[in-house]
Amino acid sequence: MNFWRNRRLWVVLVAVIGLALFLGITAQNKLGFPLDDAWIHQTYARNLARYGRLEFTLGVSSAGSTAPLWTLLLALGYVLGLPYLFWAYLLGGLCLLWLGWSGMRLWRALWPAQAARDWLAGMVLVLTWPLL
Repeated sequence: MNFWRNRRLWVVLVAVIGLALFLGITAQNKLGFPLDDAWIHQTYARNLARYGRLEFTLGVSSAGSTAPLWTLLLALGYVLGLPYLFWAYLLGGLCLLWLGWSGMRLWRALWPAQAARDWLAGMVLVLTWPLL
């Protein structure tokens, strides 16, 4: 297999480099999350893992988790005893890789005559800054 011609490997490589650059840039000051939504999801996930309740404040029902599946996946990290930053970034990176791969497959399905350019869709998706 010729690495330079394998488009799928390039998409994975770009996703990994993009994630590493993002982590490196954000870690200059202090590693954390850029938005309060991430901390809200972490709080819901921690409470779900520790107490079995999807609540921000224990004993107070609320609907603040706007992405329950993401909260559930984050809670798995707490159950496994993994550091929350590591787990969140790992899940985010895996989702980014999956998105690039899915974009390539969608490109091939929509434009089979242009299947050789599927890597463009993957690259655009993994390099879109709000997704990094």
